[in-house]
Amino acid sequence: MSSARSLKTYLYLGFFLLIIVVAHYRGWLTPLEKSARVLVMPVITRVHEFSLGTSGGAAVTFGTASSSAQCVADQSVDIFSARIKILETENNELKKQINFKNNNHLNWVTTAVLGRALDSSANTFIIGVGAAQGVAVSQPVVAGDGVLVGKVIKVQEDMAIVRLVHDSQFKISAMITNKDNSLGIVSGGYGLSLRMELIPRNETVAVGDIVVTGGLEVECPRGLPIGQVAVVENEAYKPFQQAVLTPILDLSRLTTVSVLVSDVKGIASP
Repeated sequence: MSSARSLKTYLYLGFFLLIIVVAHYRGWLTPLEKSARVLVMPVITRVHEFSLGTSGGAAVTFGTASSSAQCVADQSVDIFSARIKILETENNELKKQINFKNNNHLNWVTTAVLGRALDSSANTFIIGVGAAQGVAVSQPVVAGDGVLVGKVIKVQEDMAIVRLVHDSQFKISAMITNKDNSLGIVSGGYGLSLRMELIPRNETVAVGDIVVTGGLEVECPRGLPIGQVAVVENEAYKPFQQAVLTPILDLSRLTTVSVLVSDVKGIASP
């Protein structure tokens, strides 16, 4: 009897979940999902800011009642200092991106990084602009002085999800700024490093060379910095050589980014 009752419970639960899935893809839950985002996103943003502000290391101590007031005062100072540090970092990042936008007459939308995506891997993050601001899938996302940090992979009306360059599903055409302007494909999925493949064997690649976007994708202009060559692999039995790249920016500490929301052929030289 109990087994039959349990089976009926599982059937009801499965039917309920099926209704939820269908309603989601039909768009019937869109108003409810938007309301949930309004409630959840401030929490995600606060957690992201706190993690950036305390990543330098903060000690939590426990003392007697006589020292509790001093502990509270010290913690207040630490929290204030962390907030000042976050504001300084965001201000410096914003200045760099304004300078990049002024030097390259492109249509960029600048926004804050709200936090890591909850429903995906650690190599994606959420930004506070979406379709209403002209953001679309496959558009490039940059930080600092125009350094490519990822691509848009999902868009909603007022937010979007960006895949970072070191994610295992990231790929883009690239060019090494050497005398040959060597072309190849950059892909992620190697921890904190990137790999550039299909580089012609007869072309000279050196450690320290800067790799930029190749401009073969319609959405992404040529010349956005991606990384720097750290290791060159040129095996005699392989038809192409490869290179291991290190990202130019610390991808775990992004606070402000810009999305290219118009099609272009290239960018101006720095």
